[in-house]
Amino acid sequence: MSSEPAHLTPEGDIQGSDSAYRSIAALVLAFASLPSVLVLIWLAVWALPNYTADAQSRTSQAIATHQANAIGALIDGAQSRVEQAAQSLNLSAEKSIDEAERQALASAATLTVIRLSDLGVASLDPSDFGLTSHILLDLVRRAYNNQKPTPEAVKLNGQWTIAVASPWGDSAEGGVLLAQFPGEILAAMAAPTESHKVALVQSFDDEPPITILDTPDDIGTISGSAQIPGTQWILQVAAVTRPSGVTNFALPWITWLLLITGIGIAFWLLITRLPKQLADDVTVILDTVDTRIPIRLNHGALKPLAIMLRQLSAISRRKNIAVPSQLGVKSSVNSSQPATANRSSTIPGAADVDSDETEILGWRLSDHGYISCQFDSLEQDDNRLDQLAAGVANFAHHASITSYVIGYTGTSELKKYKTNLLKKLLSNGIDVVDLGETTTPLLTLAINDGVASSYLHLQADQFRKELKLYSSLDGRSASKEQWRSVLQQCLQPVDNSGNGRTMKLNLKAEYVERISLDVAMEDPMRIVIGCPDQLTLTLANESLAALGCDTEAVLTKGAKAETNQLQVVIDQVKASDANLGFLINASGDCLRVISDTGLSVRNDYILMLLSKDVLERHPGNEVLFGPSCTRNLPSFATRCGGSAKMVSASPHRLQSIMESNGAVLAGDTNGNFIIRDRWFDASDAIYSACRLVEIISNDGGSLTTLTETLPHSVATEALNFRIEPDCLDTLLHCLRDRTTFLGAKVTELDGVRIDFADSWAYLSVDNSDSQQATLYFEGDNDDALRRIRGGMRETVTRSLPDLKLPY
Repeated sequence: MSSEPAHLTPEGDIQGSDSAYRSIAALVLAFASLPSVLVLIWLAVWALPNYTADAQSRTSQAIATHQANAIGALIDGAQSRVEQAAQSLNLSAEKSIDEAERQALASAATLTVIRLSDLGVASLDPSDFGLTSHILLDLVRRAYNNQKPTPEAVKLNGQWTIAVASPWGDSAEGGVLLAQFPGEILAAMAAPTESHKVALVQSFDDEPPITILDTPDDIGTISGSAQIPGTQWILQVAAVTRPSGVTNFALPWITWLLLITGIGIAFWLLITRLPKQLADDVTVILDTVDTRIPIRLNHGALKPLAIMLRQLSAISRRKNIAVPSQLGVKSSVNSSQPATANRSSTIPGAADVDSDETEILGWRLSDHGYISCQFDSLEQDDNRLDQLAAGVANFAHHASITSYVIGYTGTSELKKYKTNLLKKLLSNGIDVVDLGETTTPLLTLAINDGVASSYLHLQADQFRKELKLYSSLDGRSASKEQWRSVLQQCLQPVDNSGNGRTMKLNLKAEYVERISLDVAMEDPMRIVIGCPDQLTLTLANESLAALGCDTEAVLTKGAKAETNQLQVVIDQVKASDANLGFLINASGDCLRVISDTGLSVRNDYILMLLSKDVLERHPGNEVLFGPSCTRNLPSFATRCGGSAKMVSASPHRLQSIMESNGAVLAGDTNGNFIIRDRWFDASDAIYSACRLVEIISNDGGSLTTLTETLPHSVATEALNFRIEPDCLDTLLHCLRDRTTFLGAKVTELDGVRIDFADSWAYLSVDNSDSQQATLYFEGDNDDALRRIRGGMRETVTRSLPDLKLPY
């Protein structure tokens, strides 16, 4: 296996192997062929050789028996004739007798008549009896003693003869008749053939056997032998060649049973096991289609199907759910792509709006999707919320918006304003879904579930002592122009007054479940989560805990400034030896990340890590980034198989460009990340944190090791400073002048960004506060950063010598 950690896909770890096919094929082949192979081995090693040897033995034995019987018959005939001749001997007519006997024994080579008186002489010399061999002498003596001796084979003068003896006469006068036949009469019958060798052997009781009649001494392996009747001779036969063919050979029944059983099992595997494995894979796929549980399939060909079904399931989960008809709420078309039919490219009631106005009826307009006013002014002017409700109602009627989701984040004081606004909307005929105390991710979930098409979100800025009212229209953050239209219609009579309907919802459990179904982790992590709002903190804590993380929640409400809140989380990460730390703002749409070493990680680095993950799933797609992000993002996105484009960081404009370009990821250094891959088209800090946890966990390393692989640069934090409106106009005019920084690229997006070859500077302007500005600097190294900061100071000092910069 590779040493690189496996990356878990967003659908979960789905592994497919073709080993199932191979294993079934191997089993089928084994059961089908193994019996045949065993039978062939049995035939080749044992059965056929033994059968052949048995056939040779039977054939040789038959030949030996047949020829032995033939030789025995010949010997028996000779023996009978000799006995008949001996019984008819008559010495008184010796001449006539000799002629008659010789005629009867015509085939005998020699015929010798030995008288009784001759046998009585005590002599051991055969020649004394007219004999030439002690064997003949012994044969005559045994015949004389009526021992009925068997014929003997004797070699005389290089010639083999067959000697037969029989007694004649009586005790008064008699003897032995000895007949010697030429050995050729037997040698012809013991001659070898093309397939067999033959040997005649004479056996002895107390001595080794000897070959006779010039038959071979060594004929090889004896495969058949037979005793020649009436003799002490044995006919031995040895096969020279194997039989040319196997005939009459039959396989035993157990062999046929084995072959049929093997073929039957192989067929059973094909028709049962393979479909069962396929059925098991389909069952696993369907049972886990709504989860990201890792699965391993028996058949790799089903892996694309499993991935596709999980993707379709994810899309289905994100689709809008139709609201109960009694609410009269319009649902969106798609959860990840909110409906665009009612989006106000032409804003209702906006024709007479002065586009230069930044404050209307005491409400200040912002490019960041909200309007705001001081709490004191709300207390002093009871009609302000009534007027706002009328403007929202008029805008909704013109834009065909029939319902709103409403909620608040912050103190109980906001609950009062939320309740008042809700009642005014109901009285103006607007249906309202009340989430009560909530956070931005839950509001986003509500409109993407089809509960309503738009929301109103009340937040408190405790530092400025003001109320902020955010809105999302048809899934997109409200623009300044849309808010201007709403405020312009506040004093107009409501077109369709009446009683709206309301209902309360709690989407917290559903949100946590969706997170757990969407995000998959390889290894658990210990995470510290900080947030100044208890509800948002609880939601983030439960969401990360649902992924299997060991979480520690820290309420940072006591630390008012963001830098102080960040330090609280950093200290806790170090103290608890956590793998990661998150700081989430009260509304749940901005994220700061702390590494395992306790260092705050730049948000443009986090955007790079998210880009790499998203572009792996969507190659060729585009990543959008704000003008305060690192200049390394475009080249990094290109290396990851996509592209990157700098755009305005205004939420409404960012979402509009994402929709028109089809981009799946956008972000900025303020911690806003919009991930349209597997999630909703809105900034969600909790989901962004979970996706980052997924990336780190599945990589197997740490955030520190991941960021070390990214292209590095040196950058400053956001440098905020106060500036008078006239001075701000002068500064912006100076920076926009191409002659101020020769050779630099000037970009005007929510301010002015000036890019050099090795560094850049960016002046960001807050449209909701004409006296607030922010400076950002980045350089390829410390020297480049020092130069750009020094150059900016010199330029500002020449134009505004009294302006105090924050560095």
